[in-house]
Amino acid sequence: MIDPVDPVLAPFHTLERFLTGLVHDLNNPLAGIIGYAQLARIEPDPDRQARFLDAIKAQADTIKESMADLVALASTAEPPTDLLDVSEIVSLSELRVTALAERLGAILTITVSDGLPPVPGDLDALSRALSKLIENALTAARAGSDTTSPAVDVTARDEGNFVVLAIRDNGPGFPAEMALRAFDPTATSRRRSRSGVGLGLPVAYAVALRHHGKVVIEPAEPGACVSLWLPMRSTV
Repeated sequence: MIDPVDPVLAPFHTLERFLTGLVHDLNNPLAGIIGYAQLARIEPDPDRQARFLDAIKAQADTIKESMADLVALASTAEPPTDLLDVSEIVSLSELRVTALAERLGAILTITVSDGLPPVPGDLDALSRALSKLIENALTAARAGSDTTSPAVDVTARDEGNFVVLAIRDNGPGFPAEMALRAFDPTATSRRRSRSGVGLGLPVAYAVALRHHGKVVIEPAEPGACVSLWLPMRSTV
């Protein structure tokens, strides 16, 4: 008889939970692709057929995004040392999340302090990390919007030797037990996918570590505040 709490088997149970969630995240868009492809094959109206093809592309983009998240999560490569303008990182992230904010009816406010120093790193990876944190905040804000409009506020400031990108939402906040496992890709909560993997926070955390930075869950009331800390290049 297999003991489900056997410490030897615990890593396999963790892997099983992760893979089960991953399969769920991939099966949903795959099912959509198959369904829309079948409809497109028999649809005589060119306009409706074009809409089905657009839906197929959207589902394929979802799978592509999931694969990019997995690569970002697993990568151990040292990032480039190109100096990046913080406003460029923020602008690219904003492009990634605007559609979600509009779909959720959320108010997204972004404020970047003047004169921030550049940070070294990979533009695509850092904008992905920031956008994942914003997406997570938007989803959480929507979940807590029974009596208030969902809102997310993004700010960028310098803090000692770091540039800090802080994302604050007015959602339900982090449960105490969740804060301890927020960066574990096998953990789920109302701030993460209930049935899938929910890689947003773990991806941001992995990218931050690769850039010698960190992701910090800060006290906030109401809602939550998660910040991405990126080190400035030393001038010494």
